[in-house]
Order: sequence, then structure tokens, then C-alpha cells
Amino acid sequence: MSQNLNFINLMTYDFHGASWEPTVADHHSPLRKRPTDPSNFNSDFAVNYWITKGMPASKINMGIPVYGMSWKLSSTTIAPPAPASGAGVAGPYTVTPGFMAYYEICSADVRSNGWQVVQDPTQAIGPYAVSPTSPKTWVGYDDPAMAIVKSNYILSKGLGGGMVWDISMDDFRNTCLAGTNPILTGISNTLNASLTISTTSSSLSTIKPAVTTTKPASTTIKPASTTTKPASTTTKSPGTFVCPSPNGLFPDPASCASFYNCGHGIAYLTQCSAGTYFNPTMLYCDWPYNVNCVISG
Repeated sequence: MSQNLNFINLMTYDFHGASWEPTVADHHSPLRKRPTDPSNFNSDFAVNYWITKGMPASKINMGIPVYGMSWKLSSTTIAPPAPASGAGVAGPYTVTPGFMAYYEICSADVRSNGWQVVQDPTQAIGPYAVSPTSPKTWVGYDDPAMAIVKSNYILSKGLGGGMVWDISMDDFRNTCLAGTNPILTGISNTLNASLTISTTSSSLSTIKPAVTTTKPASTTIKPASTTTKPASTTTKSPGTFVCPSPNGLFPDPASCASFYNCGHGIAYLTQCSAGTYFNPTMLYCDWPYNVNCVISG
């Protein structure tokens, strides 16, 4: 197969879903094995399996989801795997029980209605959010920060690039105030920032990972909002900020309206849209009244 294909798009998502696992809520795109997981049910295993079977790493594009899978919880337990009783409520635009586009998950309705967002400190999985109303809806998804983590994994494995399913589900209208298409932007910035320069006297070479996107043939209903949104974020050159950890999003100590995007220990200063502040809890730019910002002196 590897001799006849330029690349493969590896669908490292849909490991879990309410349609076939209605009684257990769990993240559908785990990056690595957690203590509760079988060893062969995560993206890292899938990538390594293809490589050990002979597919060159440079021909593998790892999939990153731009949507979440949701369930109705059947108990007070929210940590995955959590007891569930079927698919979660449908998103207002995708209108599919058990499924939500990223722009629906990060929307103002979710942010302002008391949803609890939980980040995995080990970064084995992306975040999950739980609604405050009963029966509670549980949705697992990848946010821009997790997309950056996975992009750095792609680089560490020497893969060909990244693939998303699908581009129509990113926040293409900046309704969530983190910039237009924040997941795609995070992937592109991380992979394209990895240019490797050889400083030997004989040659100068650069390597640029490919970023491919896959879009389904079916039509996805888009939000009909006509509200004017702030301008998209702009990424500046690396500054003197020291990254607390090699990868992730961190507040700017000098400004509420910007944050640092760290990749491989390199900090990139990014400006929030006009009139918004970086929310260090939710890891996106938000309205100032939702942010408790303290500038260090």
C-alpha cells in the first residue's frame, strides 16, 4: 500500500460515540492511553501500528476532530468513562443528537450558561464540558490548545502532517472570540513554525510538514448569526516570555488582551480580538466581564 499512495489520512477519532456506546460517556479522540483504557484504543497506538506495519511515518496524516461527541449522564460522575443513558442533546445548527460542532461547543450560550469545562492535566485527552441542567449533557472535544498538543505530537513522530474532520465545524465566524478558525490556525501555526534549518557549511535545508484537510460530502448547516464580530487575532514574533511548559496557551503577564501560544518551548505573543480578554480558565479570548485579569507589576 505504501508504494502506491502518496499519503493516508488516519482517522484518529470516533474511538467512542453514543450511537454505539450509549451507556458510557468518554472522549472520542484520546491521544494517549489512560489508566482506564485498553492499550490499543488511542491515537498514539494507531499511529505506531501503521508505522510498524510498514507505512512510512512521512506518509501518515493524523486526524484531529473539529467536533465533539455528547451523552446524557445517568449519574453524578462526570470523569470519563462516565455512566450515560444515550446521546446528548443535538446542537442548534448540526441538529444531530450525540454530536456538536466546535463552534457550538464554544458558543456564547455554552460559555454564559454555567457549563463546567474540565481539562486533562496529562493531555492524554482533550477537554470535556458538562451542562448544569439535568439530565446533564457531557461532551468531549478537542479545543485549540489540544490541537496544538496533537500538532506537536505529529512533529515528534515525524508524520507527514495533520488532517481535520472537518473544516466547516471550526469557528469560521469568530463567534467564540478566539479568532477565525482557531483550531485550524493552531494546527497550521504549530506545524509551519517547525521549519528545521540546517546550519552546516555545506547546505541549508528546510522541512515543512503538510497540513491536509478533509471535508465530508454531506452538508453541514452553518450558523445564521449576522452579529458583527471583533477582528481576528494576529500572531506576532516570539518574545522574551518563558513558557511554563513546552506547549500550551498562557496569559500575558503584561496585558489582559493578549496571550502566549507556546510550541516546543517557543513563545508566540497573540493578540485577542478588540474588546476581549484572554480567559486563562477557558483558554480562549472572552468578554472582559467573564475574566478575572490581574496584571503583574
